[in-house]
Amino acid sequence: MPEQTSTTSQATLTLEITGGVAWLVFDDPDKKVNILSTPVMERLDGLIGEVEAAAEAGRVRALVVRSGKDGSFIAGANVDEIAGITDPEEGREKAAQGQAVFQRLHRLGIPTIAAVDGTCLGGGTELILACDVRLASDRDETKIGLPEIKLGILPGFGGTTRLPRLIGLIAASDIILAGKAVDARKAQKIGLVHERMHPGVLYDRAEELARAMADGEAAPSRAEPGLVQRLAEATPPGRNLILKQARKQVMKQTKGKYPAPLKAIEVMKRSAGKSLEKALAIEARALGELIVTPESKNLIHVFHLMEAAKKAGPAVAGRPVDRVAVLGAGVMGGGIAQLLSYRGLSVRLKDIDQGALSTGLRHARSMFDKLVKRRKLRRREADDRMNAISPSLDYAGFGTVDLVIEAVVERMDVKKSVLRET
Repeated sequence: MPEQTSTTSQATLTLEITGGVAWLVFDDPDKKVNILSTPVMERLDGLIGEVEAAAEAGRVRALVVRSGKDGSFIAGANVDEIAGITDPEEGREKAAQGQAVFQRLHRLGIPTIAAVDGTCLGGGTELILACDVRLASDRDETKIGLPEIKLGILPGFGGTTRLPRLIGLIAASDIILAGKAVDARKAQKIGLVHERMHPGVLYDRAEELARAMADGEAAPSRAEPGLVQRLAEATPPGRNLILKQARKQVMKQTKGKYPAPLKAIEVMKRSAGKSLEKALAIEARALGELIVTPESKNLIHVFHLMEAAKKAGPAVAGRPVDRVAVLGAGVMGGGIAQLLSYRGLSVRLKDIDQGALSTGLRHARSMFDKLVKRRKLRRREADDRMNAISPSLDYAGFGTVDLVIEAVVERMDVKKSVLRET
């Protein structure tokens, strides 16, 4: 009997059914990497619906998810969309919508295999966590991780819930709380992927496995946490001890200044032992709370600055800068002011809120204190550089500065007001 082939295509995401195996292929022709934007997620939801119908009709017996890009799977969600969310309920709904799409994938009722070749981050990792089997190429570019913490949020499409249930709290906390990515070897070692192999045989193995599982063969085995760890995580006291240690480490590194890792720990604690549906609801609410925080908006701003720097052309000749003004205090503004002062510049730190100014100065002082503690500066030098930062509630002195850096809160009305005033 000849193989039946059908194709549904729409640029960034295509569905091809060949001989009973459906292939979902991500390949945005307009970008170097695949991004899970809202239109892509809507398209994915629709194609999963087509797979459901084809499976019910007996035309599809297994599904393989892959990328059409060499060395890149899915780089995550659309950061611009994240930055644009200013209401917690909107953030919760966005997370719940993403979770619903991946839950639909999880419940397809046929074997689902993710074939990862290259970078797989954020929503890409959350997508493969919803699949039955994960295969990865062993090329250097293959990295699997959840970097959301670095944007001041947490994995909200199911990652904070699914990863601990898959590889255990210890390994999952290490990835989630640090926003780190692991290579294919490490991913296999901790049980995140079932198999790793040369990229040249990855898709052949995925198809072979899809057909075998469709015929009733069991999924390949993967590494699992040891017996002692499994027993510990099976009880509330054991889970609490693990998460208590994780919180201690987070506080040591962040001094409690960043809410995202602490919220992620809270979510893992509250969702343990609950049904997947209830746990996902807890995760979605937490994402909504974090996505509107000043810390998240500031970290996203830093992310955009770093991306712009990567794309910048050759530097042009500049002019000497001795005096700088920073618009917007708080933790971010204080950090910028400290760095500038440390480099020998005079800094005017301006904010409309005295509390934000105080926070910025405290943060700058704490950073100088660390340099003294590490013997990178003498106390007198640190005091001199700290004195080079002058706080202000108005624009006095701005007429003599060489450069103004905008670091105000990520609210459009505030930014427009600042631009009008300056």
